Amino acid sequence: MRFSTLVLLLSLGIGLAVPAYAKESAMNNEGAVSDVRVLIDISGSMKKNDPNNLRVPALRLITQLLPEGTNGGVWTFGQFVNMLVTSGQIDKKWKSNAYKAAAEINSAGMYTNIEGVLEKSTWDWIKPDPKANRSIIFLTDGLLDISKDANENKKAKNRVLKKTLNRLKDAGATIHTIALSGDADKTFLRQLSAATKGWYEEVKTADQLERIFFKMFEKSVPVESIPLTDNKVLVDSSIRELTLLIFRKAGAQNVEVVLPNGEKIHYNMTKMEGVRWRHEERYDLITVESPLPGEWSINADLDPDNRVMVVADLKVRANKLPNLMMGEDLYPYYVELVEKAGIIKKVEFLDLVKVSLERNAKEQEKKEIKLNDDGKQDDRKAHDGRFTAVIGEGIPQGKYTYTMLVDGITFKRSKRYTVHVVDHPVAVTVKEVKPGDPAKYSLTLTPYSELIKPETILIDAVLKKEGSGGSAITIPRTGPNEWRLDMDINQGEFYDVKISVQADRVSGKAISSDLGSYRLGDGDIEPYRDDEPEEVVEEKVKEEAKEESKPESENVEEVAEEDTSDEEVDTEVEGEEAEGEAAGEEDPNWIMTIVKVVGFNVVLILIGFFVYRKFIAKPKPKKNDDEEGEEEEEAKPDD
Repeated sequence: MRFSTLVLLLSLGIGLAVPAYAKESAMNNEGAVSDVRVLIDISGSMKKNDPNNLRVPALRLITQLLPEGTNGGVWTFGQFVNMLVTSGQIDKKWKSNAYKAAAEINSAGMYTNIEGVLEKSTWDWIKPDPKANRSIIFLTDGLLDISKDANENKKAKNRVLKKTLNRLKDAGATIHTIALSGDADKTFLRQLSAATKGWYEEVKTADQLERIFFKMFEKSVPVESIPLTDNKVLVDSSIRELTLLIFRKAGAQNVEVVLPNGEKIHYNMTKMEGVRWRHEERYDLITVESPLPGEWSINADLDPDNRVMVVADLKVRANKLPNLMMGEDLYPYYVELVEKAGIIKKVEFLDLVKVSLERNAKEQEKKEIKLNDDGKQDDRKAHDGRFTAVIGEGIPQGKYTYTMLVDGITFKRSKRYTVHVVDHPVAVTVKEVKPGDPAKYSLTLTPYSELIKPETILIDAVLKKEGSGGSAITIPRTGPNEWRLDMDINQGEFYDVKISVQADRVSGKAISSDLGSYRLGDGDIEPYRDDEPEEVVEEKVKEEAKEESKPESENVEEVAEEDTSDEEVDTEVEGEEAEGEAAGEEDPNWIMTIVKVVGFNVVLILIGFFVYRKFIAKPKPKKNDDEEGEEEEEAKPDD
């Protein structure tokens, strides 16, 4: 029958069009010069949240680590925006000025002019520049605040999300945000990072600032490192400059460095030629020019955040691991060894090299992943100088550290990455914006643009008041990377919002995800955190399982609505249930795609068939019906 044949062809065609495996990678921008803009909050609330002014040593650390030849600048902001360190190419003079200028950081600002500092610090980032690797490291402890007038603050925030953020995203900038204290607008900061493929970090106390700034530095600037094992490090003859970063705990002994010839150096000794030693309360930063080859050792407490960075003729070139992944993702990772002449391909040399990637997370066993250059499995070609592995697939949600190690017997190199594996491509936050009776609540959806294309997202949401039935609702789009539901909740009332989304991955592959149910009227809800106590995580898992096991009595309506105004959009709760049943959440996405598209085509064909039977077979058909009948002729079953 021609009808069934057509359906079969449609099914086969759709099946062939769905890729079985799509690689999503973020390769380093070869030859690009890093340009790092550091933005530091000096508003009055910092007196409480950073009473010891640890922003000073944190800023000194990052400015002294920025490699010469790259670009950088520092701005502070309160009511006004000040360029603390002139933006430009980094050299010894720039570093000296930055070190001194850090002492000027204070907590005297009256407001928190986030809009102003983002605009003034990036005024020249108008369009993409393939020769620049642009990053912003942004620290704040509060809300966007430029006026006593709440409406003025609201308008400024909208301008940032709808204008400034779009400009920075289009210019290829990555925004890494640090929220210091629970008073920071975490949803807003998360949007800035999520929209630009940046990293978002919550800092519980200012004591963490130096380490967090260093993490942001590692994400902003490609740095050559060598492994530090048991406080020992192998320095080879290709290394022209050596930098040791040693963190110290309170009351720890002063750091002492032992050279291969047995000579010892420390902070209090007479100044040595070719050695620069920055001694701060919580860390030491030691730079040695033309270091002596051999094994160096450090007399200090072991610390996983200690690093050894080098400037060397023998370099490691690797593609960056993403900041965000989903547990189902597969991600190709490449490592090449490079000298002045280019990629090293000499077989006799490569046969002595071992390359591995170690994955580590809290309360999980370490996993070693070997990289090979043998032309087998994921490696493209044997002995081409590229060592390859594929990471991912089946990784539980959480934050992971990946450490790459190159062991060439006479030399070693390393790189470290932090990766956040998430269950869903969208972060959901519930915030009690204003207490009272009624209290004002906001539920915000923030898509991770590193995982999906925000413009393709479709949202299905059902709102259910406790003790009554549910209805499909529209969650309006209130910004380029924000969907928000605003509601007034009377005291004693509770509403649950069940949400699922569909979207396209960055690779073009479609994805659907059940985000679960979120309660309004019972306090704030932050996105799932891997550092929560075990009992909290277990309780969440139980609640989610209980919710999923309930029969679905409500259907949902797909919504992808854009708001082009500068004002908030009031949400209307639709009284009617959405048409059509919600698709099974656990099925693979490509199967759901086939089912949906085939079903849609079958319905169209059946409609055409009945139209033909009703109108075409009668005398004097109308012209439009005639045309419709001719189109469906081939789909009519054989007699």
